[in-house]
Amino acid sequence: MSAGMKLGVVLALALGLSGCATQNKPMLLDASAVPTTEADVGEDVIGGKTATSQAVVDEEEDQTHSGEGLEQKDEGEFGGEETPEGLGDEGGEEKTAGTRNPLNPEEAPQGEEFSFTPFEARDPELVIHQGVGYLYTTNIFPFGPPINVPLWKSTDLSNWDPVGDALEKVGSWAEDSWTWAPGVIGVGGQWLLFYTARVLGTTTDSAYPAGVQCIGLAVASVPTGPFVDGDSSPFICQESLGGSIDPSPFRDDDGSLWLTWKADTNAPHVNGTACIYAQRLNSSAVRLLGESTNLLCRDQDWEWPLIENPDFFRDSEGDLWLSYSAGWWDSASYSTGIASCERPMGPCQKEGQWLTTGDGLVGPGGVTFVTDGEDDYVVVCSWSGGAGFGEGGTGVTGVVQLARVIKHVRSQRETTTTLEGECYTAPPEFTEVGEGREIDWVPQRVDSIASLPTLSLQPSTRVAPLGLTTTTTLVARFEPLSPAL
Repeated sequence: MSAGMKLGVVLALALGLSGCATQNKPMLLDASAVPTTEADVGEDVIGGKTATSQAVVDEEEDQTHSGEGLEQKDEGEFGGEETPEGLGDEGGEEKTAGTRNPLNPEEAPQGEEFSFTPFEARDPELVIHQGVGYLYTTNIFPFGPPINVPLWKSTDLSNWDPVGDALEKVGSWAEDSWTWAPGVIGVGGQWLLFYTARVLGTTTDSAYPAGVQCIGLAVASVPTGPFVDGDSSPFICQESLGGSIDPSPFRDDDGSLWLTWKADTNAPHVNGTACIYAQRLNSSAVRLLGESTNLLCRDQDWEWPLIENPDFFRDSEGDLWLSYSAGWWDSASYSTGIASCERPMGPCQKEGQWLTTGDGLVGPGGVTFVTDGEDDYVVVCSWSGGAGFGEGGTGVTGVVQLARVIKHVRSQRETTTTLEGECYTAPPEFTEVGEGREIDWVPQRVDSIASLPTLSLQPSTRVAPLGLTTTTTLVARFEPLSPAL
């Protein structure tokens, strides 16, 4: 998040430089300067720079991050295409695709279902490995001791034990104690922590009223760390766009690795429109491949003044979703939007707000998803005790199984046809009544597709589409009579 401070509420579902400080001006490197063809991907490109501290390797080799000092890891407990174990199933994997239930942008969890922790935890990132959940959060400085990335662990995602600082020292390019929005993933026998920090020297430079924030990468052999960033420059730093923050790694269901983040274009030294970007990572997640893609920009009134904190999630129907935060982090207006994407490189279509203030949540944002192989979890940030620090708000963390909150709801959309008014076209499997004609829905739940004829829907029946706006083309929807627990 732009100010690096959001409050953590973890919700479990069942369904974030060489020459850098030269005199007064830092030397920042733009993430757009990356190889554009397979032939170009021979150099070790990290955030648009060629790393001199690491031998050039093929893009498909697993390797350690340059300068981090770890030995090359053989494919072991989750090396290569294997996945780390999780709380529920030994085949589970953190930050992965293939969820047990489909996500529906019209249904959302409610705060009253949460079980909150007694400690402050902001910008939470949850990973699950060998039956243990690890919770990484934004630093607690200047609101407490100077801990860069506080870390807790739990075997039930309800009772948490403190571990300590996962990132005891930031990279030499960054300022200590100003880290937030960590993103963590296990790849090839090692763990990678992407983090946001302020570039050394920029906070005292009048050209950058709020400093310049960029993304670093630290590596460890175990999820508890210590994570080490041995690079002298950021992993990603889009200088021309104001900087880069809120990194979130993602493993798609084909095994490909991706990183999504926010360009800090709303920073005061740029004062532009905030946008979300994504780019592919190599198989060890230590290098960027190809070019970055702009997925979304702020263009809705409810998103003012910015969007941030992106995270990918592929559900059991194979649909790819992108969650993002919008509004101002230190207020009740902060909320979570959701977009559907064709691929990690886009295009993405906004589906509207998913989580807003109400139903026990205050300023919910910073959503991120995780699965343990059986159940799926989403991490959402919210205020407790007040909307923002100015109102005495505190960040807490809670867990709940989504199956108790969200029913199995499936929405099928047809993007090639836009109909007027409140009438939508049924897909083939829903055309027992009025083959190929327009039908709509009455506010009645059904237990299966087969029972649809019992509703006696007539062709061209015009009924309000269950709260959807006419800009969305809803072609099918059903709910079970009771949630699957």
